[in-house]
Amino acid sequence: MIGKRILGVIFLLIGLSGLALSAAGILIGRQVVEDVGSGLDQALLLTADTLDTVGETLVVTKETMGKINDGIETASSTAINLSKTLSETQPMLSQVAQVTSEDVPEGIESFQAVLPDVAEAAGAIDDALRVLASFQVERQIFGVPISFDLGVDYDPQNPLDDTVVQLGESLEGLP
Repeated sequence: MIGKRILGVIFLLIGLSGLALSAAGILIGRQVVEDVGSGLDQALLLTADTLDTVGETLVVTKETMGKINDGIETASSTAINLSKTLSETQPMLSQVAQVTSEDVPEGIESFQAVLPDVAEAAGAIDDALRVLASFQVERQIFGVPISFDLGVDYDPQNPLDDTVVQLGESLEGLP
């Protein structure tokens, strides 16, 4: 009879320890799930902030590209007018003299006037592309590594804005 009581107490202790381990497992599991959720929330907030910044940069770039387009249209129009004038016959020489002495320099000056905006836009585009190319997320969830990027591959030898500035410098000194 004493053996049955001892055996009963042992089974009771085993059962109670099983309940205690189950309760501890539930509490620890809940904390792990909360930590994973918190980590995912932080990663998503960081991703959203980054995408907002990229979106704002692209809006500024779009506006600047509109200004660049206007400048290029002016330069293109001037070049077309010059080409037509040069192809005219002998009676048109006076018009050729006027175009070469006034219209072309004004076109070049117009083009040079928009080059700072073009360089600024090129810098913004270059920066945006570099940010997009460097964006990566690397996390571990339950010991499983998770990583992804945007798939943008951009790393030129010369920055885009430097190239535009060099173009502007090459036009300096023209009459």
